[in-house]
Amino acid sequence: MKVLMISGSYPNMKCGVGDYTKVLANFVNKTGIGIKVLTTKNEKVVSDGICEPAILNWNLQCIKEIYNYVNKNNINIIHIQYPTKGYGYKIGINLLPLYIKMKDMVFQKRIRIITTLHEFSQSHILRKISIIPLVLFSDKIILTNDEEKKIILKLFLFLMKDKFEVINIGSNILPDKSSENNENKLYTNNHTISYFGFIRPDKGLETLLRAIVLTKVYTEDDFKLNILAELDDSDEYHCKIRNLLKQLNINKNKIKITGYLTESQVSEYLKASNLCVLPYRDGLTYRRGSFIASVVHNVPVLSTYTKLTSPDLLEIFRDYLVKPNDVVGLSRNIDKFFYDMEYRNKLIAKTNQIKNLFDWEKIADKHKSLYYGLGLRD
Repeated sequence: MKVLMISGSYPNMKCGVGDYTKVLANFVNKTGIGIKVLTTKNEKVVSDGICEPAILNWNLQCIKEIYNYVNKNNINIIHIQYPTKGYGYKIGINLLPLYIKMKDMVFQKRIRIITTLHEFSQSHILRKISIIPLVLFSDKIILTNDEEKKIILKLFLFLMKDKFEVINIGSNILPDKSSENNENKLYTNNHTISYFGFIRPDKGLETLLRAIVLTKVYTEDDFKLNILAELDDSDEYHCKIRNLLKQLNINKNKIKITGYLTESQVSEYLKASNLCVLPYRDGLTYRRGSFIASVVHNVPVLSTYTKLTSPDLLEIFRDYLVKPNDVVGLSRNIDKFFYDMEYRNKLIAKTNQIKNLFDWEKIADKHKSLYYGLGLRD
């Protein structure tokens, strides 16, 4: 069996879905399935033996380029990752499944198509409309959590439910095996909080900074807030964060903005953390890579909830979530984590409870089963 995964982005292009695609392809290859990733021809893309950086533009012309690649390499399954930053606003990839199905009818071929939809519920209405051909003409649609599946089923009532599969995403930042056996760092009387991810208005860093100065733990001599991200002075929002830091007069010895970090460096910071605080404006969901990375590194998370938060996540973490922009509530939960042992230990246990959902080997096995479930064999 030959699988061609398509992603408009691939490391080192900055895109979470591109990073996810690389890790997924590596783990799927380990299951014995031959997989390549067709991606954008971009100077940032690092050759790793898996990716094929060949597409200059994802407009309609790319459809023919992809089809020629598929024929030349005897591809059985096309697996599209959507959306990615690399596609831009071009619709070539959206129409690819329709084109493939039409060609199959003419030449009596049997190329199967799978599309993984990331962040469907968060998409702009125009992007939702553009996704329609992908949904209609793909043989299988993968969603990354149950809530996404429920939302898309409501919009496509006429399609069979078994067309849609749920496979959780894993973390793009992989811990080494030694991190699994780390002792709980809290018992060293350390008070280290981490925040990481791209700094954007929807990530809630402003809320965290305002909350920190209200906490008791901030007064501890060994308190440290590590912001695992970079601030770009040409970015208006980043300048706003810098101004807020000055306004709050946060002790410079107690806060560190790391700048850009490699994945292994992020992993090291996470392993040295007691807690991650991620106060997303749209609430905690299974699509949040920073949340997942924290969990697989055994680091508990305090966050937020909205109507977009999956009911099971809300049920599990209810006492550890506040509404977005609730500065006082967030500060209260941070202090409870460090000074209320029962509260803390329950969160640690809940973190361990969901960790297996994000195991890459299990995720890869689910993909392998899905590929073979389409009726294709080696």
